[in-house]
Amino acid sequence: MFWIVGGPGIFYALETLVDAPILRLIVRQFDHSSWNGFTFWDLIFPLFLFIVDIAMPFSFARRIERGDSRKMLDLHVVKRAITLFFLGLICNGGFSRPISELRVPGVLQRIALCYFFASIVTLNMGIRRQVITAVSLLVFYWAAMKLVPVHG
Repeated sequence: MFWIVGGPGIFYALETLVDAPILRLIVRQFDHSSWNGFTFWDLIFPLFLFIVDIAMPFSFARRIERGDSRKMLDLHVVKRAITLFFLGLICNGGFSRPISELRVPGVLQRIALCYFFASIVTLNMGIRRQVITAVSLLVFYWAAMKLVPVHG
């Protein structure tokens, strides 16, 4: 979270004060790369999703032990996903722009969708079905990337 909420600003400021090759290298890591390769900045979103997904079973298990019903868990998941989605809309210009200019596929919106669908899988499937679902999604994604023609 440090990197997302302003950590790079420290290195940008240091680079303007000190002309050091190592600082230039570090500052380049805070830009998204072109289609070839990746930088540190490109890893933050997937790592954040990984952490959310790893914490999910522990969080749900604790709530079940506490006595929360399945309906309460489902309602919690829906509320959290909707909240994240709308916070993402607000962060991307909110409702101060016309709807045609609103950026819907922002980072928080994607986190909301990933959280929602991963929660459904986690709450409704055992480990074996979760693995089958994950492998199926990866194979489908691979097939789409490999077999669907894209012009240009």
